[in-house]
Amino acid sequence: MAFPVRTCALVGRSADPRIAESVATLLPHLARRGVTVLVSEDAELGAEFAGISRVPESEIGARAELVIAVGGDRKSV
Repeated sequence: MAFPVRTCALVGRSADPRIAESVATLLPHLARRGVTVLVSEDAELGAEFAGISRVPESEIGARAELVIAVGGDRKSV
């Protein structure tokens, strides 16, 4: 059975090394399932990963079927 989500966005405090580790683990899992991954065009992932599409943050909600917040959102409280 195929993973039902085709487009997923990853959001979070991407400059945090703990977040980068989680994202690096999650990306191959999503790629094996044929999921297109969206990240904000200003996300600081520390490395480029195959299968990621950088998009304006304002487009993520309209384009993603699923949004995964890794370590919380980018906004400081």
